[in-house]
Parts: sequence; C-alpha cells; structure tokens
Amino acid sequence: MKKTIINKYHILLIILTILFVYFSNMYDENKLKNSPKLNFENSLDIYVEEISFERNNLYLNDIQYQAYGISGYSKVRLLGTNKELTLKKIIPPFKMEKKAKNDTLKIKKNGVYYLLVTEEINLRKN
Repeated sequence: MKKTIINKYHILLIILTILFVYFSNMYDENKLKNSPKLNFENSLDIYVEEISFERNNLYLNDIQYQAYGISGYSKVRLLGTNKELTLKKIIPPFKMEKKAKNDTLKIKKNGVYYLLVTEEINLRKN
C-alpha cells in the first residue's frame, strides 16, 4: 500500500493558490464597483472608438462600465422606423449620449439609434 505524503511545499502551494484567488476576486469586485455606471440616474456623453463585450461586460474605449444588463445582444432601434438590430452590429466609431434621469441611450451613426436602459435592466432581472 502506497502512502501519499503531503509535505510543506504542497501546503504552501495550496495557501498561495487560495490567496491568489481571493485577491484576484477582490481586485475584480473593486474595479467593477469603481467603474462608471450606465443606468437611469447617470449621464453619458462619449465618442466611442472601440467597443467590446468581454465576459458579458461592456467596455467603451477600454474602460469597463457597469452596464446592468446592456450587452452586445441588446436591441437598438433606428429612430423613426421599425428597424431593429443588436448593439454589437453597430461598428465604431459613433457617438453615445444619455442624459441623467433619462431612459434613452442614443447612438449616433448614420442616423440615431436608441436603447431603453431600464427595459434592458428589467429583461436581465427576469
């Protein structure tokens, strides 16, 4: 019968792994907590040169936003028409605007597209 021996190096490796995972999670939480918010209460006025949706997060010009459910699959509509497409299909550059205490996120590129912020938040809650 062969015995498994756990020596001090194994224990050190386990402790370091636990510490690494803990501090990585704390860093990610703090980064998200301190990032700009894209919700009903806050305003936004940005010229977007780069947009990405890494790990279901919204990044505008390499800055992570608390988007509260707004993703690349969020439906945007062309103002004055019934045309609808997903946010990830709008290729940068474009202007993105939202007034404080307003529900409408406007995307200006070859027309004005809009997205209702609270509608997206409510869709993600359900």
